[in-house]
Amino acid sequence: MDSLHDENNWPEGIGIVEIEMRRRLFWSMYQLEVSASTTWGSVIRCREAQSHVSYPSEINDEFFSDDGYQGLSTLVQGFNLPRTISNPSCWLHGWNFTTELHRVLEHAMDDLYRYRYRSAPIGSFSPVDLFGRDTTQHSVVLSKVLYIYDHLPQKFKEAKLPRNGKAGKEEIYSFQAANITATLQLVRMILFTSEDATVEQKCKIARDLLDGFSKIPIVFLRAISSPLLHHLAGIGSILAPVMEGPLSETSYHEVRHVL
Repeated sequence: MDSLHDENNWPEGIGIVEIEMRRRLFWSMYQLEVSASTTWGSVIRCREAQSHVSYPSEINDEFFSDDGYQGLSTLVQGFNLPRTISNPSCWLHGWNFTTELHRVLEHAMDDLYRYRYRSAPIGSFSPVDLFGRDTTQHSVVLSKVLYIYDHLPQKFKEAKLPRNGKAGKEEIYSFQAANITATLQLVRMILFTSEDATVEQKCKIARDLLDGFSKIPIVFLRAISSPLLHHLAGIGSILAPVMEGPLSETSYHEVRHVL
């Protein structure tokens, strides 16, 4: 799977099915990489700036083959494919949005580490300063993310309980909604952690995260599995530094209540 990060280096002549599977595989690996870095502090080795892979086309498996896509006016093959076929009615539309949230997380993590180690520079200067990078306020970033979220189809914002307690074909949308909710809360958490947020603000973020999870049916929380534990661990990473500093009695009880 060498050069999976760059479609231009993929083997010539591979079919539509392999192209779509490669795209799904790459962005699945990317999500896992960013999630691991967010939770456990590992290095993000798969960075979007060095990647050239389109999102998977938003079309169900049964509607495409190496002969082409059903519903398109012309059959396309190989690297004559459009960058991504967009279809808000497909479950992959929600999955691709989750990928976009992880891309935001990658850059938020960069800011978090710059904020965390700002008093301990390496070397005589910071190369980042040479490029004149303007830092956007995280409240602005979050507003843009929430704007995109608000324009998602409603089925990607409501995790409905499966009929008879058993997940079926339609519940794949509810799972995407649950995953989006969890990832969106994680984005909020990281954005505010990398700024000088107050104890009250951090506690509110933690409460919002828990409230968001409480609205997701248990069956989908189980389906999310270990990433859910990673999100919950993030609450501790937010509030732990708070406990190390001086706290008023009110703030102390608020943190204890959240934990």
